[in-house]
Amino acid sequence: MVSLSDALLWIVVIILVWQLPNRLLSKFVRRRVQVMDPPIFGRILNSSFRKSLQPPEKVLRRSGVRRGETVIDLGCGSGALTLPLAEAVGPTGLVLAIDINESLLRQLLDELSGRSDLSTRVEVIQASAHDLPLRDSSADRCIMVSSLQEIPDRSRALKEVARILREGGTLAVTEFFVDPDFPLLSTTVRLVEGAGFRVEAKEGSPWSYTVRCIKTSVDSRGINTRELPGK
Repeated sequence: MVSLSDALLWIVVIILVWQLPNRLLSKFVRRRVQVMDPPIFGRILNSSFRKSLQPPEKVLRRSGVRRGETVIDLGCGSGALTLPLAEAVGPTGLVLAIDINESLLRQLLDELSGRSDLSTRVEVIQASAHDLPLRDSSADRCIMVSSLQEIPDRSRALKEVARILREGGTLAVTEFFVDPDFPLLSTTVRLVEGAGFRVEAKEGSPWSYTVRCIKTSVDSRGINTRELPGK
């Protein structure tokens, strides 16, 4: 069992060695351009150690995923959550795994090649969160795990999420302290509410949380609901 002193020491190490340099990168670079994570990040995110710190089943439970849903895994990376998500939606559901990073998506495709039972439930798409190649009102739920803060224009991305979600659809944003772009809970709430979402639940701790919110009436937000053709 980890002692309190050891836990505090690890927190200090994370802040000094990992968080501070990356927060400077986020402040001065990520807000202007999309920074691609190197392929090694995919291996880390898919590691058993990372999954022990942030169990996929806990994220799915907090996100409220249901069988039969069409779910967007936005910023899926190498697919740490994609396969568990495919299991959760069942044979009648669909997971749209979207990321801009081609090298990480190739890792996900490699994982899927060995899972014929799940591969038919997953569609892998390389795209920017600023311009999602999906029709209006085409998904039931969108999950973003430690990805929202990596997007240069977060407000624009959230408006795209609102566009593709069906009326009453759910957006679930999960953040974890070890991520270099980790935002305070209040920051995430302010972002989603600013994009017109209504917060339904806040689960977890200040260091590892999920904000689950509902798409509000698009008419009241003045968002164009005209059906767009598929791209």
